[in-house]
Amino acid sequence: MELNLPSGEAVFLPGGPGTVEVTVEGRQADEFVVEKLGGRILLRTPGSARSRWDSFDLTVRMPAGCELEVRAASADVRAEVELGSLRMEVASGDIVVGDVAEDAAVRSASGGVDLGGVSGDLTVNTASGDVRVREIRGRATLDSASGDVRVGEASGVLAVSSQSGDLEVGRYGGDDLECGSTSGDVRIGLPPGRDLAVDIDTISGEIHSDFPPEEGGGATARLRVKTVSGDVTLFRAIER
Repeated sequence: MELNLPSGEAVFLPGGPGTVEVTVEGRQADEFVVEKLGGRILLRTPGSARSRWDSFDLTVRMPAGCELEVRAASADVRAEVELGSLRMEVASGDIVVGDVAEDAAVRSASGGVDLGGVSGDLTVNTASGDVRVREIRGRATLDSASGDVRVGEASGVLAVSSQSGDLEVGRYGGDDLECGSTSGDVRIGLPPGRDLAVDIDTISGEIHSDFPPEEGGGATARLRVKTVSGDVTLFRAIER
């Protein structure tokens, strides 16, 4: 499923197996193009000039497991159906997506990003907006120039950064975590009983830890945290 949208809203909902239903609302809704090319379904305005087209509101019902690609100038996008993979570029608008079975890549110039569980690798880049991900199982890189970044749980290699915002990982069970914040606090939840190779650097901030130096005995995890102005807290993650 490929969507090119100048502005408006797109909502993707669970549909019947093997069928796709598209509803388009807007002053020029009858000119919006819905076409099938091989295994792809394209949703777009006709021609290449986006500026002359009005806003469109789309509701798409489709089977779970579809690959979704979205390019939008100014639009809110919400996907309540489980996706196979996700690739999204939005200049301005909020992005809310549930579970993704494989890889996901999201780029937004201005707007929040809220994702459910991502089983594959994940890349998120925002210029202005908060980033929230419930669970990441693969390798991930999350970057927000201006906004908070919060991850519920991660089990792979993870790099998180924000120029101006707080960073939080509720539970990190992987082997390599790197966090960097210019102006913001960093909070990392760790399961007890792990050996940690820790490198924490903060210029004007305090460091708090729930773990005594002698605690360990499990696998070693590499942990690197750097802040210019912000506190760093390592806390005991809630047992699952």
